[in-house]
Amino acid sequence: MMTEGRIYLLKIFIFFALIAIISLIIYRKKKTAGCLMFASLSAFLLRLDYVLYTPHWLRQHDVIGFGADEGQAAYIEWFLREKRLPDFDPLDKWGFFQPPLHHILSAVFIGVQTMFGKNYDRACENVQYLTLLYSCLILFFAYLIFKEAGLEGNSLIMAFVLTAFHPGFILMAGSINNDCLCELLMVMSLYFALRWYRKSTLINIIPIALCVGLSMAAKLSGSLAAVPIAFLFIEKWVSGKKEGFFRYLKQYLLFAVICVPPALFYPVRNLIKFGTPINYTPEVGAEVSRYSLMSRFFDVKTSKPFINMISQGDPFDEFNIPLSIIKTSLFGETNLAADEARILPFAWAALILGTALALIAVFATVSVTVRAVRKKENITETLYWFISWLVPVVFLINFSLSAPYFSSQDFRYIQYVIVIEAMFLGLYSKQGRKRELFISCLLVLLCLSSSAVYILLGKP
Repeated sequence: MMTEGRIYLLKIFIFFALIAIISLIIYRKKKTAGCLMFASLSAFLLRLDYVLYTPHWLRQHDVIGFGADEGQAAYIEWFLREKRLPDFDPLDKWGFFQPPLHHILSAVFIGVQTMFGKNYDRACENVQYLTLLYSCLILFFAYLIFKEAGLEGNSLIMAFVLTAFHPGFILMAGSINNDCLCELLMVMSLYFALRWYRKSTLINIIPIALCVGLSMAAKLSGSLAAVPIAFLFIEKWVSGKKEGFFRYLKQYLLFAVICVPPALFYPVRNLIKFGTPINYTPEVGAEVSRYSLMSRFFDVKTSKPFINMISQGDPFDEFNIPLSIIKTSLFGETNLAADEARILPFAWAALILGTALALIAVFATVSVTVRAVRKKENITETLYWFISWLVPVVFLINFSLSAPYFSSQDFRYIQYVIVIEAMFLGLYSKQGRKRELFISCLLVLLCLSSSAVYILLGKP
C-alpha cells in the first residue's frame, strides 16, 4: 500500500490513454493494434494503482488479514508455516474449507520473498501482485478468445475495452482470496476447449484437463466451465460416428485422469476424514429470505449506486438479485464514496451506463445465438459460448435463491462471464453501423466514469 508519494503519473497516463481510445473508436482510424496497446497499458496501470493504494485486508472477501487465527490469509499462513494440508476439520476455522491451490501458491510466493530478505509484512502485502497477474492474464486470454471468435477492427476494440476496464477485474486484482485464480483458469479452459474442438488431438486435450482440474483446485465453482466443455465433447463424439468413438473415448479418459485428481482430491478427502459436504457453502451476510420472490426480481429500488445495507444505516438490505449483481460487478460490496464524496456522481453514471450495457449485452448474447441457429452458421461454437454464458448466470440466480443471503448475490462468483458477454457484444455490433456507434459511446462513457471512481478512490 502506498500513501505518500503516490504515482500520479499513472493517473495522467490513464487519462490520456482513455482519450486516445475515444479518438480511435469515434474517428475509426483503423489503428486497432495501437488502440489495444493503449487499452492494455491503461488497464494494467488502473489495476496496479488499485493494488498500490489498497491494503490486503481492505475490500476483501473472507480474508480477515495476516496474523489472524482464521480467514483465507490465515489459510495461506498455515501452508507457509506447516507445509501440509490442515489436519483438522476445515470447518473449525473460517475459510479453511476452500480448495488450497491459490493459498499454496501464495504461501510459496511469500516464502520466496522472505528467503531473499523481504520484510514479512511487506511480503504478505505483495500477495496482491499474484492476483494482479491473474487479472492481467484474464485480459490476455480474453483477447485470444475474441480473435478466435472472428472479432476484428472496431468490434475487437469494443470487446477488449469492455474487458480491460470492467471494474470487477480491477477489484479482483487487489483481492487476495481464491476468486481471481479460479476465474483465470476457467477462461483459459474455455479458450483451450475451443482450440481442441477445431483440432481434436490427444495433445490439445491436456491443457483443458489441467485448467479445469486446477480451477476446481482453486475453487469448486471452477466446475461451471466443465458444462460447456462437456457439450463440445459430446458433439464431437456424436459427429465422429463409429470410426471416431474409440479415438475420442481415449482422449476423454486422458482428460479424466488428468482433471479429476486435482479437482476433487481436497473435498473428497475432507468428506472422508471429517464428513464435510463436498458442496459446503457457509451462510454469510445479511439474510434476505424475508423478501418475496417477486420483490427479489422486480422490486427495483435504491438510494445509492452502492449496495444498501441496514447495518450501514440504509432502510433495507440489498435484496433485488439483478440490481445486486450489477452493483457488485461495478463496486463490490463496499460503499466506495464513504470516504470520498467526489466519487458519488461518477458512481451513479457508472451504474446507469453499466445497467444499460448489461441489458444490451444480454440481448446481444441471445440475438447472436438465435441468428446463428436460424442461419445455420457456426452453430456448435455459438451454442458453446451461449452455454458458457447461460450456465454461470443460472448458477448465480439459483445460488441467490437457495442461499438467501446478500453475499450469494455477488457477481464475483461469475466475473468471467464479462469476457463472454464482451465477445457477443462485439459480434452483435458488427451487424450495423448505428448500433456499433451507440454501443461504442456507452462503452466509452462507462470506461471514463468507472475509471474516475477508482482513480478518486485512491486519493491520498
